[in-house]
Amino acid sequence: METISLQIKIGERIDNFNEFEENLIKMIRHEVLLAVSRYLESLDKELSCQFERDQSGYQYAGQVARTIRFYYGAIQIKRRRYRRKGKKDIYPLDLFLPLGKLSAKLTEIAIDLSTEIPYARSSRLVQEILDVKVSGKGLWHSGSRRTERTGRACYS
Repeated sequence: METISLQIKIGERIDNFNEFEENLIKMIRHEVLLAVSRYLESLDKELSCQFERDQSGYQYAGQVARTIRFYYGAIQIKRRRYRRKGKKDIYPLDLFLPLGKLSAKLTEIAIDLSTEIPYARSSRLVQEILDVKVSGKGLWHSGSRRTERTGRACYS
């Protein structure tokens, strides 16, 4: 089991609670993103070692960046890539990561919000509340994919 410990220092003078809350949220997001980044880096290393043991014929081909948007913000990670002639490239960490650019939780929140208000407004609120940029068109596509997968419309 992995443990993420946060230590947040509030050292500067803050004049009101609104400022305090805004600074606190920024610091928490920053610390969570750093902790998640470190965790994913170590997991990538672990999964790649296991992949190299279990699979022969694949060659290490460097690292490729990928951005994931989740509840605490957007994180850019580098994950190891393996190649084999005539086969699709494999990224062992992708077995752990969400399929698309958005995590399942963020997708669920954004789609549920967009069922109540227009997509453009939903995307602005998601950015304001969660500090994650998602376009209105992206929300529409996510909702459409969910409808195709489940067979149920998610719009009212």
